[in-house]
Amino acid sequence: LEGSCYTPSEEDFSQRRSFIRKKVDGNSINDHILFLDAEFTSQMADKSKAPISVTILNGYGKVIVDTFITPRHRILKIGDQTHGIQEKQLRNQMDEYEMLKKIRQMCRGKILIGHDLQMELNHLCIEKYSLLGIRDLAGTKTFRKFEIYPKSGGQFYKLKTLASVLLQKDIQQPGKHNSYEDVH
Repeated sequence: LEGSCYTPSEEDFSQRRSFIRKKVDGNSINDHILFLDAEFTSQMADKSKAPISVTILNGYGKVIVDTFITPRHRILKIGDQTHGIQEKQLRNQMDEYEMLKKIRQMCRGKILIGHDLQMELNHLCIEKYSLLGIRDLAGTKTFRKFEIYPKSGGQFYKLKTLASVLLQKDIQQPGKHNSYEDVH
């Protein structure tokens, strides 16, 4: 992640490119890192997606956020067949807007690390240009040395494949996919 000053373009964000804006001292790099994953509804009444679960670890691996979120809009499809989260689990949890505000504040000046961060950047309303950097594991070419290639010649690595090959972990079982497991 070392580098000189760099100003990311909109294409960097849309193409899932990793970048860092300026050189960070190796002794303090962990102070600048956040690992992030979130789960979202399948569909809201306005056809958008809303965050329903978020997990954030700091650069030392300590959990600083792991919570369900109560969406403010009517949910048409929660998507529980994917993540197993039921609507009743979202009642009386942190308000969506309050959580989005908290996440935006936490991310300022940080390097976000995660897998396929597009959903998180867009639906958690993270101010992209306030970030110090991004390391999106979905698009990194680093994994090619492990002879891992994107499925079917696509551009992006599946997190389930990366975990299986690199960590020998079987993750993302149907109906049990969650942000805590994915961020670890």
